[in-house]
Amino acid sequence: MRVEDQYLDVLQNIEFGVVRIFHENPELTDFDVETVYAALGQYYRSKQEISPCANQRTELRQKLCESVKTMCDLRLGAAKLGASSEGFVPEIGTINSDEMVLCLKRLQKSVQKWSKREGRQGYLNFIVGFVG
Repeated sequence: MRVEDQYLDVLQNIEFGVVRIFHENPELTDFDVETVYAALGQYYRSKQEISPCANQRTELRQKLCESVKTMCDLRLGAAKLGASSEGFVPEIGTINSDEMVLCLKRLQKSVQKWSKREGRQGYLNFIVGFVG
């Protein structure tokens, strides 16, 4: 089964974290996103203690990394989703770190594909159409 079929909800959650930062920072590029996906993939693969977000070269990448990491941690069960205005705390399925690495690798391939096809923000413009 393809990654995007099995983990579509996880991929969308991660991309939501990217789109949120992109809306606030229209200068964000696909290269920034790919760099963060790679760093987080390495982080979850090696189960490091120190977050890769502090090591990002720019403040924008740090913000992006923190946003994406929050979504990843949520799906890994390492973070909790807050209550809605009605006090309801939605249940969210969790995955393991190997599955997260697989998802991040798939997203890296998507960044490469859309950047090659549509330019330096091709991936970002593509996911905005689906995520918001």
